[in-house]
Amino acid sequence: MEPSHAASAVLEQFWDLSLPVDPIKIAQKMGISVYYSEGPDELSGFYNDETKEIFIEENETSTRQRFSVAHELGHAVLGHGTRQRAKISPYDPKESAANQFAATLLMPSLAVRTMVEQRNMQFAELCSTFDVSEQAMAIRLMELRLV
Repeated sequence: MEPSHAASAVLEQFWDLSLPVDPIKIAQKMGISVYYSEGPDELSGFYNDETKEIFIEENETSTRQRFSVAHELGHAVLGHGTRQRAKISPYDPKESAANQFAATLLMPSLAVRTMVEQRNMQFAELCSTFDVSEQAMAIRLMELRLV
């Protein structure tokens, strides 16, 4: 299944329609526990498929932590098995798929389109409403062809 379709299916089943989307609440509804801890410097997150646990670096910014939770949840939903998320890593198709899943989960297409097209929401307000980084929002707006 395409990462964006998988994320949309998860949203349909587990999202309460509130913004920002809460990836921790969604993970918990799916039976996956989320923990914050201080890990190795090169890791932002880790998904353990055997124990159904996500570990997130506690010293990251809140937007980075949220994206990491959604990213690791993507690995779980997409069936990638146990995965570690490096802060900087070479291209890996599974990492790219998890990023696409995370972007779709945190910034649902219909919600973003509504905020831009009907409410004329400006960029900074979009970032705040969806609680994502400027970089993540900029990429999502390009993906949705809204810029």
